[in-house]
Amino acid sequence: MKPRMVHESRELSVPFEYRPDYKGLVALIKAGGDLRPYLSRDILKKKRPDKNDPLLNSWGIQHLHFSAEGTDQLLFCVIAESDVFVIQTLPHDAED
Repeated sequence: MKPRMVHESRELSVPFEYRPDYKGLVALIKAGGDLRPYLSRDILKKKRPDKNDPLLNSWGIQHLHFSAEGTDQLLFCVIAESDVFVIQTLPHDAED
């Protein structure tokens, strides 16, 4: 947990209903807040830190839920030492 700069993709499109949540996430990232509540439920609630996440393992791309309760849209980003690169939002169960 540490403050990071946020960089947004030119193609980023946040659905209207998630824009307030997105702004909250960006503020949390910039402030250095705890992002764990926004991570995969398998890791946090099912105590499965060994769960295979191919997108993370292959490309280093994290997915965050827009709220701690979980959402049907996900925010895909790369979290680096001092920056977060926000890529795109996609539905939770998207094939692509």
